[in-house]
Amino acid sequence: MVIHRKIRRSVKANISFYLVSAVLTAITVAMIIGACATADTLEQEEGGMLTTYQVEQAEFKMDGTLSEEQIRDFEKEYDLRLEEQVSCDVRVESGAGTVLRILGENEKVNLADVLEGEDISADEDILISRRFAEGHDIRIGDTMELFGQKFTVCGYAARPDYLYCLQDMTDPFGNYDTFGLVIMKKVVMKKLTATVSSYGVIYRDPAREKEFRKVLYETAEPDEYMTDTQNPRLSLPRSEPEMLRSEFVSYALILFLLVIVLLSFMLSRMVQRESKTIGTLLALGYRKGELVRHYAVYGMIPGGTGAVLGILISVPFSRGFSWYFMHDLEQIPYEVAYPVWIAVICLFVPALLYLAASVLVLNGKIRMDVVSLLKGGGKSHRVSRILRHQKGSFQKTYAVRVLLGNLSRSITFLVGMTVACMIILLGGTCQDSQHNLLDNKISQVTDARYETGLKAFHTEKEVEGETLIDVNFGVTGRTKGFNLVGYDKDNVLLKRKTLSGRPEEYGKYYMTSAAARYYGIEAGDTFTFYHQISMEETTVEITDIIDNDIMLLLMTSKENAAEIVGVTPDSYNNVLSLEKPDVPEDEILLVRDLGGYREKYESLLSTTAVVYKILLFAGILICILIVNLLSSMVIEENSRNISMLKVLGYRSREIRRIVLLPNHILVPVSYLLSIPFTLLLTNAMMADTIENSGVLIETVVRPQTLILYFLIVVAAYLVSLLFAGRKLQKVNMVESLKEERE
Repeated sequence: MVIHRKIRRSVKANISFYLVSAVLTAITVAMIIGACATADTLEQEEGGMLTTYQVEQAEFKMDGTLSEEQIRDFEKEYDLRLEEQVSCDVRVESGAGTVLRILGENEKVNLADVLEGEDISADEDILISRRFAEGHDIRIGDTMELFGQKFTVCGYAARPDYLYCLQDMTDPFGNYDTFGLVIMKKVVMKKLTATVSSYGVIYRDPAREKEFRKVLYETAEPDEYMTDTQNPRLSLPRSEPEMLRSEFVSYALILFLLVIVLLSFMLSRMVQRESKTIGTLLALGYRKGELVRHYAVYGMIPGGTGAVLGILISVPFSRGFSWYFMHDLEQIPYEVAYPVWIAVICLFVPALLYLAASVLVLNGKIRMDVVSLLKGGGKSHRVSRILRHQKGSFQKTYAVRVLLGNLSRSITFLVGMTVACMIILLGGTCQDSQHNLLDNKISQVTDARYETGLKAFHTEKEVEGETLIDVNFGVTGRTKGFNLVGYDKDNVLLKRKTLSGRPEEYGKYYMTSAAARYYGIEAGDTFTFYHQISMEETTVEITDIIDNDIMLLLMTSKENAAEIVGVTPDSYNNVLSLEKPDVPEDEILLVRDLGGYREKYESLLSTTAVVYKILLFAGILICILIVNLLSSMVIEENSRNISMLKVLGYRSREIRRIVLLPNHILVPVSYLLSIPFTLLLTNAMMADTIENSGVLIETVVRPQTLILYFLIVVAAYLVSLLFAGRKLQKVNMVESLKEERE
């Protein structure tokens, strides 16, 4: 068709729009493919390791051990795999707070994956986790002294139940510099030191799990039972792929909508500007459908170009993104699972999406009769008439005319700048929310320095500190369990400040704010939960909510907790203390340094800061592109007026201030609009945190952050004005005045 010959000229005339739209599309496509590639990589590598190396489906602990005969009977009767897991912790003198967890070598459940070197063959052989070894310059063939005996490092290894290598279940993330694993023969380990025993279970017939748990409770009386969905070492890496997909697809949809808004405005503007040409073509016999198809091609160009560019960018982006998220796990070999089918979809979807938007816009625009189109498309001069007799400065009057004279352009600028400001502000809001948790929330948990978990319940108070009943329970329909905590009335270390401000009543039931948010509970609601082993349900009424965003807890008197757990009121299995308690090593299940929480979260913030810097860079780039594009449109639409102002002797700086003043007004408006939307988006992101880690991060933004990021937006805006100023200087006075006369 002859009309298609003008496509190249039109694209050249609107090159800024096509560049901006293509870049935004490329960013969006790269983001989608990169997120999906990372999610697929995580699922592929994690899933392969968890399946190949027989990861547990549940773990239970008990006072005492099962005999080999009992294990064989359970395996045969309930069609499962069952194996004792032995461990103990050793503090490394060379590093402050550095801990090695010694694990016994398994044969049926949670097998070791030897990443490099050789498997254990002699009693003096040990395997060590690679990331810890490399961080402490431990090489294969080196010797290490453990329990007063020398061992040889025969290889680097990873365990599927420690793929996400948390020292404690309550840790927000793994710290591979201060925590590592050593695997040795189980019999050797038991000879050299006291060990903690637990049992890993794999159900060949999952339907018999409840039956086994009931019999286990009746015969062995275990103290704790935890499924793999309640184990953060397994649930966190498993939930991360879906989180990646959902979050980044949400970001991509926002950017796609932004491009569609720009595209709709651009096509409307093009049809308006070429209305006489369109009217002439209709008069010559062209059908409206042919013209719609012609102009719709303009919408497909940035979609196709941006998609190809985005697919090319996604290759290195996927590698970097996969490395970043795989770095959260124990170091294992992996290959990036590039999602070819997603790339194929992304190759066509943007163009088809923009085509559909173009057709909708054009069908509405090319409806006027030929006479109206030949007259210029029905341009309205209402704005100029309204302000014709208004008193005020020329600069302000002109600015209002520019602002109201093209509402679609002003709305497009507002939408584009609001999205850019949201992306810029998002990182700052997330960091403020995390720092609020660090500075204000961690200290609300307890005044204790140490928490000591015991292997079994004690009845005589043999230690200095506050004793607790502390047992894990489950909730139907939820993957995460909570801890029922029974405390004494005079407990001074466990903080119990209510959100309502009312004093705590001993003997009532209170839920922490983190648990209340996760389970959807409010003060006055009833709460039903079940014992992890017996599966017996209990229902209580929640009196109030305790201000504690860090832990999932249900708190009550020791008497109430003892009745639910099935022990005497003077029993305890947990101690809060200011100093390390004097408890025999063989009775300790774990010692948690509560003072180390802050350091752990500070390290986490330094890791997430990389993501927020990427968001900041992307937001600044989008801001510059949007402002540059729409400022160019303002300059083009006002080229005659700019020429007249030059003739009248106005300087370039004065002309730029007059013509672009409407944008100056819209920038702060866009920033103010972005604040509530950013808070909503941050709140949605922080909601994922409690689902993954059980920590509630309240959405907070500091005034100084709002000011700082507004200055960043203004700086990006001023940079874009430099490009706009250069275009303003290139306006040809003679050509502009000739076009108007013609």
